[in-house]
Amino acid sequence: MFHWDSKDKSPCFQQQCRQALGNFIRSFLKVKPWWVCLTRPVFKEDTTCIYYLLGFKEDVGIEFMRAAGLVKVGHSRNPNAIVVIKDEWERFMVEQKLSDTMETVNNQSYVDRDLLFINFGDKKALNHCPRKQFDGRVMGQHYTGAYLAARQRRLHKDISEIILSLEWPKECKELYEKAEEEQEVEEESEDERIEEPSTKSEFILPQTCISEEKTPTLFKMFSGEQQVQTCILNSLFLELVDLLKSNKNAVNFYYANGKPGLTVIVPQVKTLPAFMEKARKLQWIESLLSHVACEGLEKDEAAEWLCYYIGRKHEASFTLASASLGYPLVQRMNEAAAQAMWADANINHTQQRILKRHLRQCFGKRIFIPENHISVEANFYSVPTFYGEYKHYKDGDKSQKAEKCAYWSRDASLVLKKELERLLDYTDLNVVTNKLSSLASSGCTVVAGADQGQGAWRSWIKISTMSGAEIRNKMSTEDDFDPKSCYIIAQVAHIVCKKDHHEILSGTVSDGLSSAYETMQVSSLVFVRELSGEKVKSYFIPRNAVDVNIENEQLTYNLQGTENAGFTIKYVHDERLEKGSSIILIIPHFDVYVTGDLSFYADVLGMPNSSSYWCPWCLLSRVEWQQSADNMGEKRTAQFLNDTYSAIQRDTAKRMQPNERKGVSCAMHYKSLTPDNFVPPLLHMEMGMVNQVWEDFENWIDDKVELIPIEEKLARTTLDESRERLRIASSEKDDAKKISALNLSKQMRK
Repeated sequence: MFHWDSKDKSPCFQQQCRQALGNFIRSFLKVKPWWVCLTRPVFKEDTTCIYYLLGFKEDVGIEFMRAAGLVKVGHSRNPNAIVVIKDEWERFMVEQKLSDTMETVNNQSYVDRDLLFINFGDKKALNHCPRKQFDGRVMGQHYTGAYLAARQRRLHKDISEIILSLEWPKECKELYEKAEEEQEVEEESEDERIEEPSTKSEFILPQTCISEEKTPTLFKMFSGEQQVQTCILNSLFLELVDLLKSNKNAVNFYYANGKPGLTVIVPQVKTLPAFMEKARKLQWIESLLSHVACEGLEKDEAAEWLCYYIGRKHEASFTLASASLGYPLVQRMNEAAAQAMWADANINHTQQRILKRHLRQCFGKRIFIPENHISVEANFYSVPTFYGEYKHYKDGDKSQKAEKCAYWSRDASLVLKKELERLLDYTDLNVVTNKLSSLASSGCTVVAGADQGQGAWRSWIKISTMSGAEIRNKMSTEDDFDPKSCYIIAQVAHIVCKKDHHEILSGTVSDGLSSAYETMQVSSLVFVRELSGEKVKSYFIPRNAVDVNIENEQLTYNLQGTENAGFTIKYVHDERLEKGSSIILIIPHFDVYVTGDLSFYADVLGMPNSSSYWCPWCLLSRVEWQQSADNMGEKRTAQFLNDTYSAIQRDTAKRMQPNERKGVSCAMHYKSLTPDNFVPPLLHMEMGMVNQVWEDFENWIDDKVELIPIEEKLARTTLDESRERLRIASSEKDDAKKISALNLSKQMRK
């Protein structure tokens, strides 16, 4: 036995022994779990100890475990005691990735002694403790036979290769000598021998062939021997390198033809800082470049060749390294930019992969961050999407084939939160104070827009990050100012439909969008950055909240009553924040506006199919407001729209006249948005003015130049109306034919 502090272990040999033991334990992953003792056999039964499982005698097994750094021999009171190092066992399990296979070392008192156990086999099936196993309360038996012998032979072979690859440190020699002694033990008698494969260690010394033709110097050194142990040649090589190296890690030599050669000793490292430190100290890369740069060449040219080779063979690594150094290559889009691009373009994952493949073939490299990196950002900033399908029957006739309208929508208020959180996460805190200061003073403007085209209805929100005055000021003073940098656009709803009928909007996304816009109008938004967190958090609070603070790691604010009541209510947010969290920005209010065409305005206000006759801002009809520009009608309000729709619902006899309904026929889609929140459509206004001028010009031609009679004018109007009715009838006829053919095919199947 070694004394407990007599010898230091070689770190290289220790790690290799641990690796061999880890491979041995993993080979039992799919078998029934079983406990073995780490110190002494239980009931003096050798099969209960780990050394039996390894195929060693007790003293050889102890030396192997000691070489692996998992046990030590002796302590201050007993120099022959076997001490298990629990911390090293736990480190061994982490290094060899055995945490899912093994339990930690189990310490139990058994037979008046404290014993330490580990388990082999399937950890998931382990449902008993060592005491139950050795008391006979668990059915089963230890591993025996060819199954165990095959794994022991593999372990012994690994240990042999480990020993012979080193320079024969003292512990290796002693381990080898003990294995030799084990092989020389006398065989048991035939009647006592157990019929199972031998578990004795077999250490085979690898040999290397030398000859007088190929290696004449070595042949003379070893007195003509043709077989030389590999470990001896390895030791000889290390001594020659140490003797002949011209600098810290390279050896110059000459080939038989007189050309110079270089042997470079390359160190192994695990991290970039360690690699840079070794390269600086040992200068092995500089030695390589100096050797490649022969006469007439500079070292810089050799470095260029090396970089070219690495760029051709390892393009992704070369690109990442160049980006880390700040060299101007084709920039790879970061997580936020890539996710924003895919979201703005509404491109799904399958389409993304197709585009990435073609772009990679074009540029010769990947220009996007991998999907697993994007998914991390996407999961944090993602907003739940709700999918559905709505069946629309034209004119409410369910005998016709329904138009299936697939749709999806997101909570616009959550989209607003996440987009502003993303903006603050990727903006320096000093820049936030300067760039977004207008949001804290004048609030944030949100424009909700929608339009129908190319077989789909889409709704977006535009979030302004600067006030209008600030944008105009920057455009007048900064030549390179880009107005697109002062807003964020995000899609919140999508409907696949032929036409944006008000019934389709009402049955799909209107309620969700209305609720989200109302949340924006009545709320303030508080942004909090935690002391240790990388992501900004935001919270909606009432718009009239005052004294917003963080107290006892919770967000608090006050709500005041009327001036006459004179009371204040303090509210505390449920979520607890980290200690040291701070409020970085408060947006006091959101001003929500709606943009779209006149047809969309009419649908939102509950006035479908009236956009060409009734004004959405006042109560005048087309005939009334065309009489004079000075004719100002009464303002159209949300109260009027709701009262009128309630009256229509009560009018079961259908006695209300059109001039009483003022275009109203259904409920408002966006309950909190009135005509005051509508942006006048400039394009429609310009088109309307041009069309009006052109129409007046045609009427002047007819009256003053062509002298067209009234009868012909009426005939032209009647002809246009007839053509429109014919177009509608032809469309309905085509739909009827499709439905008839569908019904006929169903009957034929029956």
